[in-house]
Parts: sequence; C-alpha cells; structure tokens
Amino acid sequence: MKKLQLLLLLLFTGISLANAQEKSFIVNKSFEKTISLVSDFQSSLMKDEGGFDASMGDNSFKTDLIIRKEKYSSRTGNNYLIVKNQSNKADVILSSTWDVTIEKLEANKSKVSLSLLKIDSEGKSHIDVNKTVSSGKLEKQLKGYITSKK
Repeated sequence: MKKLQLLLLLLFTGISLANAQEKSFIVNKSFEKTISLVSDFQSSLMKDEGGFDASMGDNSFKTDLIIRKEKYSSRTGNNYLIVKNQSNKADVILSSTWDVTIEKLEANKSKVSLSLLKIDSEGKSHIDVNKTVSSGKLEKQLKGYITSKK
C-alpha cells in the first residue's frame, strides 16, 4: 500500500527525478582556460538567469548547468534528454540540472565531467525514470565549444 501511495505521489505532483549518469572527456587546455570556457558556455546556454553556483578547489571546479522548460513529445528528437513517456500523446515540459566538474590533470590538460543530477517535470507527466537518459547533445556541445576556442 505504501509503495502505491509513493508511486501515485510521484506521478501526480511535480516530479523531481535523479538519474545519475556521467560522461567525461579530456581537453588540452589549462585548468583556468577550461573554467573560463565552461563559464562562457554556461552563460550562453542559460541566458539571463542570473548568477551561477560554483565551487573551486586547488585542482577542481564544480558548477551546475540548468536546461529550463524544454519541450518533449513523440515528434521531438533534438533534445538534451531521451525521454520515454508512458503517454505518448501528451507533450512534456522538463527542466534538467547537470553537474559540471573540471579537474586539473596537467598544466595544459583538464578533465571535464558532466552528470545528469535531476529532472523536473511541469504538470502531470508519465515519465519512465529508468529510461530517461542523456541524448549526448549537451556533452557534445560543451566539448565542441571548449575544443573550438583558443
């Protein structure tokens, strides 16, 4: 009975889902330059959303990227997530939170890791949490942005 109540609560309220996945890549840029480029990418992606939370250590930097109100439907194929709706006829509006971590490996080499932290749904949506994964689009865009800049 408690499992059923929990399931109903998740389905009929704003759903906040976590599906930890991590993708990493190494870039031939200094730690400081990589931080600067990630911050620029973050600003361009999140537009006028104000300040960003970030933390920095001697050899690591961590911040969040938030993709707000992205529309998903059975006709949409170019999103940041691959979502399987239980009800394919309804469009779903999702926001996703991603953790970006940069680690200094060498003077001119850094490791960038992205993890999908949370998925927020607006309204009543029937999302199969176990099948909601990154499409690879964000990782590809970020890597392309960092490697294309001097």
